Amino acid sequence: MSSPKVIICYCKKEMSAIIQGELPGADVELFTKPLSGVETIMKAVTDSEVNTDIIVTRNGETFAKSMSEHILSLILASNRGLYKCNDQQRQAVYKRHNLLAKPLSLSSVGILGLGCIGRETARRCKVFELKVWGMTRGAVAEDKKSPYVDEYRTMSDLHEMLSECDYIVNILPSTAVTRGLLAGDVFSHCKRGATFINVGRGDITDEESVLKALRNKWLQYAALDVHNPEPLPESSPLWSEPGVIITPHMSGGHISNQGFVQDRADMFVKQYRRYVNNQPLEYVVDEDRGY
Repeated sequence: MSSPKVIICYCKKEMSAIIQGELPGADVELFTKPLSGVETIMKAVTDSEVNTDIIVTRNGETFAKSMSEHILSLILASNRGLYKCNDQQRQAVYKRHNLLAKPLSLSSVGILGLGCIGRETARRCKVFELKVWGMTRGAVAEDKKSPYVDEYRTMSDLHEMLSECDYIVNILPSTAVTRGLLAGDVFSHCKRGATFINVGRGDITDEESVLKALRNKWLQYAALDVHNPEPLPESSPLWSEPGVIITPHMSGGHISNQGFVQDRADMFVKQYRRYVNNQPLEYVVDEDRGY
């Protein structure tokens, strides 16, 4: 196959330089507009009448390290009561009877979505001896299961999983099936004192559902890195709600970090070489599933 033209939608010129160095014969053009989320790309492809044979692949691996680190930091911080400590420090209050931590080795984490990020999160959770539950869309064959996941469940088992886990981590994409999955009174099925961590997409739940869960003590903490809408409006009551930890969609890491840029470039080069050699591409997006 002749070398196709490469258009890079990325806001750092370093990406173009790395790819040009790895693929000196490629026609590379940089389009410095960052795009986030497969759903944005898929909508453009679906709405387009120019080319119905477009193949969309996703970033299937380069976010795994950073996002799993972010998730673990939230699990550790909530487990050790660091958010309560911060509040007490601002009030010059010295007490610890309300900060007794349950050992992570006696705790469980439920991961919604077991792609690369979910599996890496499971691996890191096992370092702390957490019991790991994993939820997938459908049943997983035995030879495809991760050695770091103790209990596999499907979406029909969501309520069971919520009732068993101290930490609920959402890494699911935004699809017709996942939107609103944790909305309404779903959090009422959570284990007492549970922490909800959302690094997937904000529309898995909604503001009212999170507030209700916290105020009814269905959740102890809600650590939200993604929001609906995004950015989170200044008027949102989530900013001041006790038990809410808000981060500005940062779990994927800083795009200016050379390590992240290199990882993304390496993944693209690998896919490019597969494409020009007529080899199967990795991480191809299924239009029907939306990821």
